[in-house]
This record gives sequence, C-alpha cells and structure tokens, in this order.
Amino acid sequence: MKSLRLALLPLLAVLLASCSAFRREGRTQAETLLVTGNYLDCRLLCELAQYRTKQPVILFSTDLDGSTQMFFLPTPQKPDINPADKFGDLITFVNPKRVVIVGGAAAVPEKYIEVAKSLSTVHIIDGNDPSKCAKELGFLLNQKRLHRDFDDFKARMNDRGISAN
Repeated sequence: MKSLRLALLPLLAVLLASCSAFRREGRTQAETLLVTGNYLDCRLLCELAQYRTKQPVILFSTDLDGSTQMFFLPTPQKPDINPADKFGDLITFVNPKRVVIVGGAAAVPEKYIEVAKSLSTVHIIDGNDPSKCAKELGFLLNQKRLHRDFDDFKARMNDRGISAN
C-alpha cells in the first residue's frame, strides 16, 4: 500500500502543476511603451525601436476634421484601432514601467501626455533634430545602433524622394 502511495505522488504533482488554478498566468509588464504621432520621423523612429526591442507602440493620428484616432501596435499582431479616450485604459492594460513620448506635444496631444503622466513614469523626447531624438531613444532603450539605423533609413528615404517636409 505504501508503494502505491509513493507511485501516485508524482502523478498528483503533475496533475496539480498542469491545473490552471495552480499555474501562474499573469501578463508580463512591458518595459517601455512608446507613444508618438503619425509623422514620418517620429513613426520611423518608433517602429525601428519596436523592431529592435519588441516593445509596444501607441500611434496618434489627427484627422482633418480635428478628431484623433489611436492605434495600438503590439509587436506580433496587427494594429488595433481604439478610440483615443481609451488611452488611459490602454496604458493600464499594457502596464509599462515607463512611457516614452517621442516628438513631445507636437506629435502627441497634450491632454494624452497628462493622462500618461498620471498613470506611469513618463519621459518626453522632444526636439527639432530627429537624429538627436534617435540617439536619446537609443540610450533610453539601450540600443546603441538605433540612431545609425534611423539615419540610414532617413538617407535611403531621401534618396527616393521621400521627406518629412
């Protein structure tokens, strides 16, 4: 009888480990949530950073009628269009350690920056020199080549006649 109990003990341990009630199934916290506007330099920089770091991006786009749309760009999936008033809910869902606003108030409306500040640690990368912004974002994300990749893509786009102006 004792040997039967000893034989069933590993089976019981396997069953308990496989039972969903005993497994830890929490979502992991994102290191950084990148937030920017739908402008060439800002978007290119954030998408390059996302490619290298696998961190999520929120993209704001203002229509001609003044309405604002928000696009959530998780890494492995297609973009998810959300109403912009759900921005705070999305930050809470992603649960980032920090939010990086790329392009400052020129790219992201000020009211959304204030929402981000109330929910998380916020770092704003603002400036007129996109290459300097790329260096700063690369430093924040520990991606030393990000600014070189950004400058390379910008040069290739300029060679093809695509510019931010």
